[in-house]
Amino acid sequence: MKFLPKTMTGISGLDEITMGGIPQGRPTLICGGPGCGKTLFSIEFLVNGATRFNEPGVFIAFEEKTEELTTNVASLGFDLEKLQKEKKLRLDYVRIERNEIEETGEYDLDGLFIRLEHAIDSIGAKRVVLDTIENLFAGLTNQGIIRAELRRLFLWLKEKGVTADSKFIQHVCRLVKEKAHFISEFWANASYFFIAPRVYDAEVLKKRLNDKTTDFIKELKTAFAGLPNFTAAETETVFKSVAEKLGLGAGQVMQLFRVSITGIGGGPALFEIVELLGKDEINNRLQGFITVNNL
Repeated sequence: MKFLPKTMTGISGLDEITMGGIPQGRPTLICGGPGCGKTLFSIEFLVNGATRFNEPGVFIAFEEKTEELTTNVASLGFDLEKLQKEKKLRLDYVRIERNEIEETGEYDLDGLFIRLEHAIDSIGAKRVVLDTIENLFAGLTNQGIIRAELRRLFLWLKEKGVTADSKFIQHVCRLVKEKAHFISEFWANASYFFIAPRVYDAEVLKKRLNDKTTDFIKELKTAFAGLPNFTAAETETVFKSVAEKLGLGAGQVMQLFRVSITGIGGGPALFEIVELLGKDEINNRLQGFITVNNL
């Protein structure tokens, strides 16, 4: 069985819960309201990388100046000045004023790339934090510009060897574009692409889960495991074939199948999600659904 490569955060309890840390080679979006600990999480991720895993890190701040950040975390035992002197950490503050941002077709992140490249190359960074990425586009309403520059940022970081699968992100953006009009809405509508569900829509389970549909989920998992071409078209054909074999209409099991892999009863094109996640991930999620619900 293949597993998604992980990068250990070194944060007590988190690596155990996530079975190894955050996905390696992909961007990880940390969400939450003001004061919930997003910045602290990011700092601890970088400090642990620098001190425990021999992975230098870069922290780019758009809200808090580096001097303030260094002072604020010192009481927690994080000596950011020492790590910077040892070239294990690089902090940089980028000032962004909303009233100075003008939307034009030429808006881009080239200036950020230059600063990031210098910071990464100066210490050989393997971990990068942008705090917060939403501030980059706070003054923009053109979603085409936002998505294009985000894709370009992820691709550039991937080429630098510090993170992420930009192709995967592009596909996710395309699938959720009708729901996620702003960066702040992205995680709410796309989290299941990155994290397998462990809680499932209770109303759908109550309405759709029974002995016959349970057999369907189990047989579908077996059929998917033997499918050589795991495309949207092929998986949909197998889905319909298994349903027909058990005397079920597609409508009787479609929503339950969606819930088994996303946790929710609605969303974008189901079999495009299936193809994007891939055979191993889908079979793992189906097994997770079976296990969690004691089927």
